[in-house]
Amino acid sequence: MAALKTLWKTTLTATETTDDEGVGRIRIEGNDIYRWVQNKNATALTVGQVCYHKAADAANAHEKVYDLSTAGAANASLMAGIVMAASLAADSFGWIQIWGVNASVSMYASGVTAVAAGDTLKGDSSGGFMVHDAGFGDVSQTQEALTDNSGGVTSTTLAAMTPTSTYNSANLVTLNNGIASLAAQLAKVKVDVEGVITSKSQGRNVIAMAALASSVTVATAGRGFVRCL
Repeated sequence: MAALKTLWKTTLTATETTDDEGVGRIRIEGNDIYRWVQNKNATALTVGQVCYHKAADAANAHEKVYDLSTAGAANASLMAGIVMAASLAADSFGWIQIWGVNASVSMYASGVTAVAAGDTLKGDSSGGFMVHDAGFGDVSQTQEALTDNSGGVTSTTLAAMTPTSTYNSANLVTLNNGIASLAAQLAKVKVDVEGVITSKSQGRNVIAMAALASSVTVATAGRGFVRCL
């Protein structure tokens, strides 16, 4: 990893057609963090717009940004940051904010769900702005405790069973119910694990610092805390 620079040629809102700062480099200004990236979109990205990395760029993913329609829905969890330049042209280089307070995050209330200060926002699939993320929060647990209806005594060691052992139909029913119960619990554990994975993918987002009424149906510059590390 390259050492952090402390002297920079460009301002945070500048754009360049050449890689003047070292693409992918991190810049720290006070409590805020930025990254120098290249816009690989076919069109310009604008100030306040949320942009994304693309997994297909592999080791160079952190150097390139796109809007979501170009990156593809599969990369929705790879939110890169918020564009700083008034207009970052295609193939040009510029800064995006990846951590800290940004006063010009493009967001809207979608005409349905109002945005309150403190709400978590996610990138909208139809544009370069942020909307209320109703799915963000604690993962609900579906796994439940097993109830032992066999009448047996619990143990950490299973009794040995040999081919000569004799079992009646009641024994088989008990075994059958035990297997069915375990299978049901494993299915619920699978749901819980998938929920944790989904929650981790929501780790890149913006926390709204200003409210938007549900009547706000166009992208509006608002104050938010960017979390894209």
